[in-house]
Amino acid sequence: MHARRSDISKILSYQALVMMLVFFHTHQQTTRRSPTHEEVLCFRILIRCTTL
Repeated sequence: MHARRSDISKILSYQALVMMLVFFHTHQQTTRRSPTHEEVLCFRILIRCTTL
C-alpha cells in the first residue's frame, strides 16, 4: 500500500511536469519570449521532485 501511494504521487508529479512543458511551449509560441527566472526555477524544482 505504501509503494502504491508513492507510485501515485510519482504519476501525479509526472503529469504536472508534462502540463508545465505544454504550458511553457504554448506560452513561448504565443508570446515569443524566453521564460522568466522564476519560471525556470519552478521548472527545475519540478524536475528535481520527479527524478527523486
